[in-house]
Amino acid sequence: MQTHHKRQHGAVLVVSLMIMVILMLLATSSINMSTVNLRIVDNMRTQIENDTAVHYAMDEVRSSLQPFGGVANADPATPLTINVNGRDVVITSRRCVRAQIVQGNELTITPGSSSQEDTYWEYTGTYTDPQTNAPSIQHQGMTVVIPGGNC
Repeated sequence: MQTHHKRQHGAVLVVSLMIMVILMLLATSSINMSTVNLRIVDNMRTQIENDTAVHYAMDEVRSSLQPFGGVANADPATPLTINVNGRDVVITSRRCVRAQIVQGNELTITPGSSSQEDTYWEYTGTYTDPQTNAPSIQHQGMTVVIPGGNC
């Protein structure tokens, strides 16, 4: 019996090398895609943490009357810096939009105070990530009853 090995001229070797190259390219591209996906997820996680820090700082401001001129007559034009888990969130643009005198005995905050005002405030919280320079900005509004003349 005669074999026809001489006619093949190494075709199996060439085909197997081509298959190996294709498999290596697929493996490399899948590793690159997974690395890109990990970076995307990490950036999303960082952005959510930054947004949460800004939201927490704004809650801290909202829980105190001081930044709105109520307790210690703090100047609303002065930015506040609140540290939240190592992130310095800056609260700016605290401005009183309007005020309305509370009528009668609806509410009294300060003993001996002649008038209370229902005030409407807007303020902004900002944190800029030092690694990416991506800002996290939130705007909120709220109403605060404070002694008259502070709006």
